[in-house]
Amino acid sequence: MGRTHLCYLGLGSNLGDPKQNVLSAISRIGSLPLTDLSSHSRLYKTAPVGMDSLNWFVNAVCEIRTELGPRSLLELCLDLERAFGRDRARGKDRELDVDILYYSDCIIWEYDLKIPHPRLSQRAFVLVPWSEIAGGLVLRPWGKSITDLMKDIDLRGIEEIS
Repeated sequence: MGRTHLCYLGLGSNLGDPKQNVLSAISRIGSLPLTDLSSHSRLYKTAPVGMDSLNWFVNAVCEIRTELGPRSLLELCLDLERAFGRDRARGKDRELDVDILYYSDCIIWEYDLKIPHPRLSQRAFVLVPWSEIAGGLVLRPWGKSITDLMKDIDLRGIEEIS
């Protein structure tokens, strides 16, 4: 058996049945090889950020423990997005978006893999659900907990739906 890594995945959907898409994705994440789903947040309805869309998102965060390396985990996340019909063009609505937010306190900065997610400290739709399951987690490079990062952003417009 390999080393187990603590990871957090951000999930979002604003096409089709977003709530069902996110719930189905959470279930499938629990079935990934060499991976255990430890917990997940409730679901939140949020306005789109960084895109021109009228379709609101459903967002959640999952905590997993995995023996997969970061690149293998990324490939499985991309496979999951494709299974839901995701078009990865920037700024487009999506059936499913899966982001690796955190991977065992690693900092990875490659052209197609950035961990921790570079804009997570500015995104209430990530921080609010994440704070439910790991609010005290201190994130590099910010040197602040998720709860502390939330103090620096606008939390309006996020509505718990489950």
